[in-house]
Amino acid sequence: MRYTVAAMATKRPSALVIDRDGGSRQRVNALLRDAGFAVADCARSGEGLATLVHRRFDLAVIAGELRDGSDGLAAARRLQARQRGLKIVVLAPVGVAPPAPSESDLRLIEQPLDERRLGAVVRELMTPKVDSLAGRDAELGVIEAQLACLFSRQAAAEGSGSVYLARDIAHQIGDAMAMRQDLRHSRAGATETA
Repeated sequence: MRYTVAAMATKRPSALVIDRDGGSRQRVNALLRDAGFAVADCARSGEGLATLVHRRFDLAVIAGELRDGSDGLAAARRLQARQRGLKIVVLAPVGVAPPAPSESDLRLIEQPLDERRLGAVVRELMTPKVDSLAGRDAELGVIEAQLACLFSRQAAAEGSGSVYLARDIAHQIGDAMAMRQDLRHSRAGATETA
């Protein structure tokens, strides 16, 4: 599930995770590392702001930073004000109002954390919004890398006897293969009309 797109082909994408709960922070870290990100983390948004002074990030995930989801959104906006172009996912309690439509680089996911939803939102944020052949090729590359990672994880799960994990990964593989097929069809249609 690696997100290496054309714009990031020269370097590994980086993510900053902000979460007061150490266990939750480690879970999100593991998910992002599995997706191919170099991950840094901290417990508070103030530490995150200080980290942005010394390093640029492609993505930030604010998970459980504050009890009130709107405050999590405020922390996200402060991070984006510090680093333009930073894409952010806020994990917030159920019922928090979504960000404004103009905040296209900011997504809200309701807790409890759904790993598939987080992966889909990260992929959506990190994939170029180009409706062109090059954009489709980049997205296809993302999915191909994701499939390679999923096949490897599935083999490891099967080897360790983790039936439920292997079954979950098999579903993710099916979803990724369907997306790959859709992209291939849309790419073929685009080349026929060009």
